[in-house]
Amino acid sequence: MNIGGEWQGPGGRKVLVVDDEVMVLTVVGRLLRNGGHDVFLAADADQAWRCPAADEIDIIILDAHLRGVTAAQCLAGLRERGVDAPVITFSGYPAQPGTFDAMPEADRPRMHVMKPVTGQELCAAVARVLSQRGAA
Repeated sequence: MNIGGEWQGPGGRKVLVVDDEVMVLTVVGRLLRNGGHDVFLAADADQAWRCPAADEIDIIILDAHLRGVTAAQCLAGLRERGVDAPVITFSGYPAQPGTFDAMPEADRPRMHVMKPVTGQELCAAVARVLSQRGAA
């Protein structure tokens, strides 16, 4: 699994996955690739911000508890770089109310998924969020 390097997968929807736990990042990337998606893995906000073809991202899966920067700061940085893809946050904890309140409603995450998650559950969440956007 190439973290912070290049897109990998069968040519489906482009999913940016941001998580600072390499094991989680690797497993989530594999689940999404097996579900038919192209995946770019970022172990931190800097790698996410340097994602190639960022304007082609269809959806972002963002760890709600990153080290170094908050998830809201990571997402704000992506938005500043023109990435307008919908977002799913995920964490081993419930979503924290108010985390993204400073952002415009259109830029906020669309869903929160609790870890652990199966590949089927994760791909269903991706499909659901994309269908809400009219992209699925």
